[in-house]
Amino acid sequence: MANRFAELAKHLQQRAELGYGRYGTYLCVSNGRNALVDAYQESLDQIVYLRQYLQDRYAGIELTFPGDYATHAEPSPIPHSGQPVLSYVLSDFMEPEQFDNPSGIGFIEVYRQAVLLADLLRMLIEMERANG
Repeated sequence: MANRFAELAKHLQQRAELGYGRYGTYLCVSNGRNALVDAYQESLDQIVYLRQYLQDRYAGIELTFPGDYATHAEPSPIPHSGQPVLSYVLSDFMEPEQFDNPSGIGFIEVYRQAVLLADLLRMLIEMERANG
């Protein structure tokens, strides 16, 4: 059986080469940056990208949480064309309890996990700052 992470390894190498082309160096340890803060900032971007994907895929359909996929109950009252993705994310955050229960394997679960990862990274940064 092939290593299930072989494709990820290939893509990571490609991203490393892209970074090298842009910055003239690979990402190295002890580079003066706070990697936890960098990971947190990237995780925030990931949330927005995943929510954009959900909104694009299910345009005009009200998404429900938890749920493996969107339900087709009623069209969303929010216009989809040109709407800032952040508005959907912030709307989701108005009901944080919807992120408490796993929703199976699907697009919404990936989004939910990304939100939880970002929140965990935020807490780790706060703990690191508090401990000096």
